[in-house]
Amino acid sequence: MLLALAGAARAEPNVPREERIKAVLLVKILKFVNWPASVIAAKDPLVICMTGESTMTEALTAAEGRLIGEHPIAQRRVSGLSPADLKGCHVYYLPAAGQRDWSSAVGALRGKPLLTVGDGPDFARKGGVVGLVRGENRIGFEVSLKTARENGLEIGAPLLELATLVD
Repeated sequence: MLLALAGAARAEPNVPREERIKAVLLVKILKFVNWPASVIAAKDPLVICMTGESTMTEALTAAEGRLIGEHPIAQRRVSGLSPADLKGCHVYYLPAAGQRDWSSAVGALRGKPLLTVGDGPDFARKGGVVGLVRGENRIGFEVSLKTARENGLEIGAPLLELATLVD
């Protein structure tokens, strides 16, 4: 699977390399997250939602249909954060371009069974679950275990060992 995703990261030539790497990292992170059984039924798609324009949409296209457990990955653009907009979403991705909206977005999503993933430093510290952060020649991630638990999500120990925990 790792090699397949690495190949998929190269499959979208018009997407910046960093975005392709973030897409692969996001897919790997999903392997270690468990949602309540009431949220995602067996074999249902694992849906990644986002608003606005982002090159992550194009980068994630290569991962669509790949399985996380028994769930194929799908993605969808949503127009807002209302329950109707987010119905069926399991992951909500906030691009770096939307940083000024992070506080209101994570506030609206807190306590809902969503994995919130933000592209930038301090996202997990500001109420998101996973923040993708750029370090010295690498992309890492921060995790707020407290927010994950509040959202009803379980984060696997192997992922937590690789993450920077913020609480």
